[in-house]
Amino acid sequence: MNIKTVLGSIAMAAAVAANAWAISPGDTAPTFDLPGIDQSSVNLENLRGKVVILDFWGSWCGPCKESFPVFSQLNRELTAKGVVMVAINNDTNIDKARKFLEQVGGVSFQVIADPKHTMAKEYGVKVMPTTLVIDQAGVVRFVHEGYHEGEDDVLRQEVGSLLGQ
Repeated sequence: MNIKTVLGSIAMAAAVAANAWAISPGDTAPTFDLPGIDQSSVNLENLRGKVVILDFWGSWCGPCKESFPVFSQLNRELTAKGVVMVAINNDTNIDKARKFLEQVGGVSFQVIADPKHTMAKEYGVKVMPTTLVIDQAGVVRFVHEGYHEGEDDVLRQEVGSLLGQ
């Protein structure tokens, strides 16, 4: 691990630790309008009426690397049901995020950049990855810290409950 990675991890941890509050189920999801890695942008307000899976991640995060292929497959399945998956990258260097995405390959969901960790602070993210399921009204319904095998099945069930399935 090089010094830049270590310092970036420390900076992220310090930024997150400075905010002891964390979003919980039942809270309204803070809105955002952030640039995508591909120069597009995502505005959470524009996604009202849809179930949104929001995933906070970093290129230095091992569990994030494990989750991306699984979440890409999950996104392919759920897109037809009107579900939107968005991943918020927290690297201070966007090139590291791009390299990560190239290595993982086949990412099927929108990836946005938050190099100043603004949204991680707003959501009170303490662990990478952190995945939230937001309902059609913009209310956080489920929060997952870390990534564990089988999490895609849990997310399918949670999304299904919000879609009435």
